[in-house]
Amino acid sequence: MKILNLTPHEVVCHVNDSVTLTFSKQDLFARVKTTTIESEPLLDTVSSFELPMFQTVYGAVENLPEMEDTYLIVSRIVQSAANNRADLLIPSGLVRDDKGNIIGCKGFE
Repeated sequence: MKILNLTPHEVVCHVNDSVTLTFSKQDLFARVKTTTIESEPLLDTVSSFELPMFQTVYGAVENLPEMEDTYLIVSRIVQSAANNRADLLIPSGLVRDDKGNIIGCKGFE
């Protein structure tokens, strides 16, 4: 079984205190096409300032191949959009450094 990372960044899995597995990013990454459209502005009645508002519309999944004997690490939004696929892995059990930055995961969903 092979595992490919189709996210736009390296994924580090902290298996235990002494073992980490690093999955390098590929040249292309799986993503959900998005379009941002402007909505009705929000009016702040105190200052009479109009706050611009936007809406994101989600489209098709891009760069998500079907590969035999291969699991694909993807983002949660890609997995959600392609929820019929049993070959998709999402990082789970996030590991953070002392400043709260994500530095890896403990496993996958």
